[in-house]
Order: sequence, then structure tokens, then C-alpha cells
Amino acid sequence: MFRRMSDSLAKLNRPDNVSLHFIFVENDDALHIGDCCDDFKEKLAPGETVFCDFEPRPGIPVVRNRVLEAALDSGGTYLAFIDDDEIADVNWLHELYAEAEARELDLVGGPVRMESTPMSDLSVWEKLVYRDLCSRQEKSIMRSTECYESGSDDATKVFTSNMMCRLDFVRQNPCRFDEALRFSHGEDYDFYLQVKNADGVTGYAPKALVHEMVHKNRLSPMFQFRLSRNAARASYNIRYARNRERARRELLRSSGFVIWKMILGCARLCLACFNRGRSFVRGLKGIAAAMGRAEGMLGMQDAHYKSTDGH
Repeated sequence: MFRRMSDSLAKLNRPDNVSLHFIFVENDDALHIGDCCDDFKEKLAPGETVFCDFEPRPGIPVVRNRVLEAALDSGGTYLAFIDDDEIADVNWLHELYAEAEARELDLVGGPVRMESTPMSDLSVWEKLVYRDLCSRQEKSIMRSTECYESGSDDATKVFTSNMMCRLDFVRQNPCRFDEALRFSHGEDYDFYLQVKNADGVTGYAPKALVHEMVHKNRLSPMFQFRLSRNAARASYNIRYARNRERARRELLRSSGFVIWKMILGCARLCLACFNRGRSFVRGLKGIAAAMGRAEGMLGMQDAHYKSTDGH
């Protein structure tokens, strides 16, 4: 995965008059990507540099903060993030940079699409999940593009799967990835909220495309159920757990959310018997979201990344 991702970065169209510095931090107790980084260096233009290191403390926000600090120390102007299970379109960085510069954005994000995969390689259940994920991604991209075209994309959420932030804004404001969420979801959503709360200007770059690699272990209905449940639990904790007064005010609405999602999820599961399974995954995720919100209301914490499988 890392080699495919880094190969796509080596092929990027560079913005004019911009010098690139690449930062790779491996979350392990030793460096295993050193050879890949050495190969990557040989593909770069003159003057471009690479920082490669490892972070032994487990947890995604811990590593993201290491990357952020390395970028700040380098004296850079912008920091662009991409996940190691993604490949960047050749114009990805150019489009993020162009939007950030033209609109003076402090944080900008772009679309993420699933890689196409032969249906013959997937089981019946995997096909259902894959089609649902692709459908949801396309609807999200369509909504974000419509907001961009109407000039209201400042409300479009930005995630580290595809984002660029202005480092001077980070230097002037204490925006960091919350390490209390080290085994949880949502540290990038929390970072986005920090930028918004500090009056940062955010936006969307519709042509800054990355593709997400398809891993069959993530196409199982059970994995998607756990993912949706844990994400809903994390979302509740980020939005309400730190503000008990707000949580009490939102108790009725949160309870309504749980009931409505459970009813809708069960209805979609039943409907799947009559629409060739098209609503099955959405029904499963609806029930998972209801369970995750209820668990968050009960004080349970998300630990989705406590153990990982390499994907």
C-alpha cells in the first residue's frame, strides 16, 4: 500500500514555483519503510526532500501530530495529508494548492473515490458492500460539488484522507490532533472543528481527487457494522462528551436519533428482501449507528483501532 501511494506522489504535477518536502512517519517500534523511502527519493525532482521516521507510540492522532510538527519545523507554507491506502490523481496537489491560494483558505479538502474492482472477484456480500460504499461516496461528492458551485462549501467537512492546511494558521492557533482519540475515529473531524472554532476559512476542491484502495477485509458486512457503530460512538463523544451541559440539552434529540435510526434500519433490512439486497447495507449501518449513539450516551468509548490488521 505504501509503495503504491508513494509512487502516485512521485508522479504528481507540481504547482509552479513550489518546493515539495515529503514527510512519512510509520506507526511502529521500528522503521520498515526505509527501502521504499530510498526508492521514492530517486524519483523526485532536484531540490525536493524527504523526511522518514517512525513513531513507537500507537495511535493515529499521535502520528498525525508527528507529521504536523515535522512540517512546522521545516518552515513550510502548507501541509497536505493523504492516507497510505490511497493513490493521488496527478493533479491532486495542484488543485488543492490552487483553491487554497485563490480563496485564501486555511483548510481545504477534496473528493475520495473507491478504486474500481472487477465484480467477478467479489462474493455476493462483498458486492453489496462495495456498491453501497461507491454509491454513498458519489452522493457525498455530488453534494460537496453543489455546495462549491453555490459558494457554500465552507460547511463541507474536511478529513485527512484528502486535505491541505495552511501552516501559518496552525502556528497562530493551538490546532492539534487530539491524542485522547488515539484508538478512536474522528481525530481529523475534531481537527476540522478546531479550525472552524478558531475562525479558520475552509473550503472544497472538487478536482483534487484521490482514490481509495479496495481491501476485501473491509467489504464484509460485519466489518462495516463495527465501523459504523464505532464511528457513531466516536462522533457522539467528540460533539457532546466534553460538554455535559450540551449533552443534557441534546438528550431528547439523541434519543430520537437512536429510535429513528433503529426503526429505519430494520425497515431497510426487511425491504432488502424485495429489492435484491440493495438496502441491506444501509439498513445494517442504520442499526449500527443507533447502537453506537446509544453506547456513546452511556459513556462508552470508541477503540476501533486498538488492534489493526495492516489495512
